[in-house]
Amino acid sequence: MQAEQTDGRQPMTWSDVDWAATEAAVRRIQDRIFRAAKAGDGAKVKNLQKLLVRSRSAKLLAIRQVTQQNAGRHTPGIDGVVCKTPKDRVTLLESGLDLKGYKPKPVRRVYIPKANGKLRPLGIPTVKDRVMQAVVKLALEPEWEPRFEANSYGFRPGRCTMDAIEAIYNALGKKGSSRWILDADISGCLDGSSDYPPVPGETAKRSAGVSKTLMRRPFRRPCRIWTACSSPRFTRCRTV
Repeated sequence: MQAEQTDGRQPMTWSDVDWAATEAAVRRIQDRIFRAAKAGDGAKVKNLQKLLVRSRSAKLLAIRQVTQQNAGRHTPGIDGVVCKTPKDRVTLLESGLDLKGYKPKPVRRVYIPKANGKLRPLGIPTVKDRVMQAVVKLALEPEWEPRFEANSYGFRPGRCTMDAIEAIYNALGKKGSSRWILDADISGCLDGSSDYPPVPGETAKRSAGVSKTLMRRPFRRPCRIWTACSSPRFTRCRTV
């Protein structure tokens, strides 16, 4: 239910939103966050981020992104709620999107098939939680995006798979370029299985074993071992 207007104004409708002005207002604060972070003024960065997450403009953009622009906008979370109509979006805006004291709900667990036939677990937050995440992202991105590695492309704004392919082509397509690519499974490189003793050369292949290259602690030269368990932490392959 939409919040009642007590100052004589008409209730807000989604079509009333001036998106150009809304985007400009968010962009101005983001520019200030970027400049403060570049100058090393942490206190100013924090204050500006608080200002942005509380702004109506940031909440409007987050709602539009989650309920209109995202591919999963019709997928409900654990509460079964989706925002399909302009009235639903206004109701969500007026529901109190405030970080102070906010407690997200559990995600809804679903399993989607992978190319190898296995299932990958996926957690789906509620629509409101997704909007809150988008608001926080608007505030954090201008501080942290410039600090990321220049040659990384996953989940980066304005970057896509083709950018990564172009970077690989430019790096490997030159005369004298490396003939090998290192494929790293970073998610497992710090777990217990990465702590292997030195292996003097390649050992004999065991029955049903698979050749794997794992990085030993404290992250010195990779060692080649034969094992039949888990996925490789670090492997190498010939370039094409």
